[in-house]
Amino acid sequence: MCSCVLRTDDGSTSISIAQPGVGAATPGATSVLLGSLVRTAHRVRDLEGNLISVFVFEDVSVRERGRFTLEFRLDEA
Repeated sequence: MCSCVLRTDDGSTSISIAQPGVGAATPGATSVLLGSLVRTAHRVRDLEGNLISVFVFEDVSVRERGRFTLEFRLDEA
């Protein structure tokens, strides 16, 4: 399986909640990254006919404006 994590533009820090200002989570804080953030592999054939694994994150979106990095973590189930 593969999971998706939102990080700062330089990739140094993960971002999990949207809130005004800086600091600990406050009441009403919401997730910045939305959608299905964990996917299992789909086995498909590429253009040359080779069997490959593909992870489709069709509904992932970011709630805030800005520059971010998406990190994809591949794990064995």
